[in-house]
Amino acid sequence: MNDYDVLIMSCDKNLDVVNILLEQINIHWSNINRKLFVGMEHIDKIYSPIVSKVLTSDSKEWGSRFIETLSKLENDYVFLILDDYIVEETVDYERINEILKFMKENNVANASFSVIRTDKKYENINLYGFEKRYKKGKYLLNLQAGIWNKKVLISLLKPSDTPWTAEYYGSIRAKKISDNYKFISQVPNINGPYIYNNGFLIVQGYINLEEKLRLEQKIGKKLNFITPRNEIKNPMELRKKSIINRLMIKIDLFLKNIEFIFGKDI
Repeated sequence: MNDYDVLIMSCDKNLDVVNILLEQINIHWSNINRKLFVGMEHIDKIYSPIVSKVLTSDSKEWGSRFIETLSKLENDYVFLILDDYIVEETVDYERINEILKFMKENNVANASFSVIRTDKKYENINLYGFEKRYKKGKYLLNLQAGIWNKKVLISLLKPSDTPWTAEYYGSIRAKKISDNYKFISQVPNINGPYIYNNGFLIVQGYINLEEKLRLEQKIGKKLNFITPRNEIKNPMELRKKSIINRLMIKIDLFLKNIEFIFGKDI
């Protein structure tokens, strides 16, 4: 049943990370029977038996490239994975099909394969291991691994978005459609169909040393990086360095929410 595509969204400098991910997918999702695409900038060939095609884009802005890449996919649903979402255990593809069926029958825009605990309230739903997000909650648009209604996802993006602003501002945009579409995520303490490291391997261009060592122990081999990167022992150090930027983002988000209330397009 090929009614969704798998998209690994990446960039040229992270080709080494993509290769690590593809190797793990090939191990843990060896019976993958659908098209798997990789979104890159200019690199148009990746030598992996499970890659259907590399989708390139000349767009300099991440948001524009993401929209263009999504638009090239044939199916109405997309299983989105960012390049450092390294899968660690066997993918439950039958469970993914159950989730997709639920999405289609219940007008669900996104099923996030991650626990998202930023909302005021959650609602139980008739889907084991998942809950309905609060329709005005934070991070309705999140880039954690999960399945998206492709058309809805494209509608929530702007060409000028970065991965970070897509989550911030895209979530504000998502509030406008939350009466028509549901957003669901995993409940705590129950494994989802795609068990991964939640993207902690590469943090703001640095290799997270603690996560690298944990992953190496988990998969039983050394991770080989080609692109030169500095290592950092504690990613929280980066958060402390960027405290002013984070404060500015919070102020901007507050203003964007005000604009949203008054119906301005953001």
